[in-house]
Amino acid sequence: NSTLIDAELKVLGTLYFGGTAKTLTTNDKLTIVSTATATARVAEINNSNTINGRASVERFIQNKKAWRLLFMPTKHDYQTIKEAWQEGANDSSYKPSGYGIQITGGSSTAWSDSGFDKQTSTPSVKTYNPASNNWEGIPSTHVRFDAAKAYMAFVRGDRTVTSFGQSSNSTLLREKGSLNIGDITWNNLGTAGNQFVAIGNPYPSAISLKNVTTVGLDSSYYLWDPLATNSIGYGGFQTFTLLSNGQIQIAPGGASYNGTNTNIESGQGFFVHTNNGPGSITFHETDKATGSNLVARIPGQISSIRTNLFKNSNNQIVLMDGVLNIYDEAFSNDVNTADAKKLMNPTENLGIKQGGQLLAIERRHAIDVNDSVFYNISQMKMGNYKFDITPEYIDATSISAYLIDRFIHVSYPVSLTNPASISFDITSDTGSYASNRFVLVFNYLRTTPVHFVNVKASLIIKDILVEWNVENEVNIKEYKVEKSSDGIHFVEAASLLASNAANYSWIDHQPAKGINYYRIQSVGLAGDIGYSKIAKLSIQADVPGFTISPNPIEEDKLANLYLNQLPFGAYQLTLFDLAGRKIFTKNWMHQTDENKTTIKLPKSVMTGVYNLVLTNDAQLKIVEKIVIR
Repeated sequence: NSTLIDAELKVLGTLYFGGTAKTLTTNDKLTIVSTATATARVAEINNSNTINGRASVERFIQNKKAWRLLFMPTKHDYQTIKEAWQEGANDSSYKPSGYGIQITGGSSTAWSDSGFDKQTSTPSVKTYNPASNNWEGIPSTHVRFDAAKAYMAFVRGDRTVTSFGQSSNSTLLREKGSLNIGDITWNNLGTAGNQFVAIGNPYPSAISLKNVTTVGLDSSYYLWDPLATNSIGYGGFQTFTLLSNGQIQIAPGGASYNGTNTNIESGQGFFVHTNNGPGSITFHETDKATGSNLVARIPGQISSIRTNLFKNSNNQIVLMDGVLNIYDEAFSNDVNTADAKKLMNPTENLGIKQGGQLLAIERRHAIDVNDSVFYNISQMKMGNYKFDITPEYIDATSISAYLIDRFIHVSYPVSLTNPASISFDITSDTGSYASNRFVLVFNYLRTTPVHFVNVKASLIIKDILVEWNVENEVNIKEYKVEKSSDGIHFVEAASLLASNAANYSWIDHQPAKGINYYRIQSVGLAGDIGYSKIAKLSIQADVPGFTISPNPIEEDKLANLYLNQLPFGAYQLTLFDLAGRKIFTKNWMHQTDENKTTIKLPKSVMTGVYNLVLTNDAQLKIVEKIVIR
């Protein structure tokens, strides 16, 4: 009943036992292989079968500079970190192609003695301290891996990639040690409640977390996805929550999780969250998964709203983060262990602020008109973003939803039956990146037959022209123009009878100095009311300068420029991006009292924030910030 491996044996698929009370003795010659296409596995070991001796377990890392949350699935009883991930190198000059990684860090004086390849202020291999809620660099590579800790490693490529500027390549990480067999329990995870703890999959096989045994842990876990931010970042967290019906939901999804896989792969680390003190988790041989499609994340009939945050980066739309709201009468509106806490990315973050806590996945009662989703944004950069809001199985027969943008004072209708996409900009204005800028609110469904296509405000000499375009004008009695000085408190300024037209306009002959806000209220024959988006226009005080209108400039790239108390003469108008690159130039001879010229920007000008600079021969220079949608 005993088999001895006396020559190198490489498992490319699945190693499994047949029979009872069998023993495989490795003689240190067994390798569990990992390649770009597949990772081998050791199947469920039961019936008193066992493996004696050590095996080398591999983990293939694809070609992308990114952080990886890793856990080598052995007992860590043989090799040090240096012997495993640095391939036993005595110094950084040893560079086996295709294997290992460079590991940097350490103090400025003892980095070499501590086993690091180079000294850097930011360590390239870290572990997570639950008590301090911080990542900490490993003190040395001359030590073995911790029995239960996952390791966050920045992988540039194999050991031949010795500098950050080098091109990346794929690599193979490996560690030799005794394999974990049978049920594995890790106790004392964390030091208290409300802590994140980084652990890993103890087996050389993918596992499902559906049936693991936990005490003091929430029913959610967190995977680091190195592809989550595509080419513009080094990865981000994916949050998984286990539902009572056995299904698993993911936020934001996508990237490495476009398919149905919700397994923890061999060599993969993940986070858990404690609730009432230190927790524990027990993995079972029966938790091993036979493939990457064992656990499906099909939502079934569960009501949910998924909100994903995307960034426009060099004309590439990149998923940055996302959250998920799940609705069912079985759930509580209180924040509890059924909700998944938010684990922050180093780049842009989207969370849900509820009960004084940040969540990635929130479970609540069925939606009613008193509900709201309080989004929380952080780590935002100047540029163009969008929300994709995707409802599934929402009963929308009596409620409607609106996304409120508190910065530009606009309310966007959000469908509860079809996906919606809403763009917005982050500028240098602190209000644009305020954490509580966006909230999704629900209200009673009301029928407003008219659809506002557009509303805008333009400067005409010293007056403001307010224009709006409508579609499907059915049973509308009138339109009311409402005006505000703060974008919050509006008063009626004019009323126009509906005439079954597509275009309407009104001139404000008494605009205020500063920002003027306008919105249009539609009044139906039955008394039903609807509102347009808010348009705004700034009127400068009587000082020399210029005004661009509209600002933001719309997709047609057309705008009017008005001079205020500037002398006649030749002027040059130049558009610069925020990096100082010249985008567009227009020469203009100002010689009439109209003080106006029209500019047409090239269609190639991207959405974003720009500086518009006006100069003349008398050394005048005026700079205004504009936004292009």
